[in-house]
Amino acid sequence: MTLTAGADIPLGGGSGGQSAASSSSSSAGGGGDGSGFVAVRSFGATTVPAGSLFSFTLPKDTFKHADPKASVALEARQADGKPLPDWLQFDAGTGRFTGKAPEGVQQIEISVVARDNSGGEATTKVVLRFDGASEVK
Repeated sequence: MTLTAGADIPLGGGSGGQSAASSSSSSAGGGGDGSGFVAVRSFGATTVPAGSLFSFTLPKDTFKHADPKASVALEARQADGKPLPDWLQFDAGTGRFTGKAPEGVQQIEISVVARDNSGGEATTKVVLRFDGASEVK
């Protein structure tokens, strides 16, 4: 796939559909009162050109809540719990990532957590692989 600087990258399809959240910190599925997340989209790895500006936006149906009017807040961190590196920004309001990976970075795993106003949460993982990487940082 050829990308222009700043182009919005389609995320890897993974299973291409939705699946129940599988993280141990997730609580997907509603209780008897109908609250909670009922589906979380999974993604396969996405390849991005190293050293180029890129962006991608999580699809609106990444996290499906049982209550369509529920307030859901997003947070993104590295899969190991560390904050995102300085070269990768996340706009929690739009679900959009933007960045420019330095040369040598091969891959980053990102956990995106959705929390509702009742304390329920669900998690999905996004893996970015960078072309042209020569060493791991």
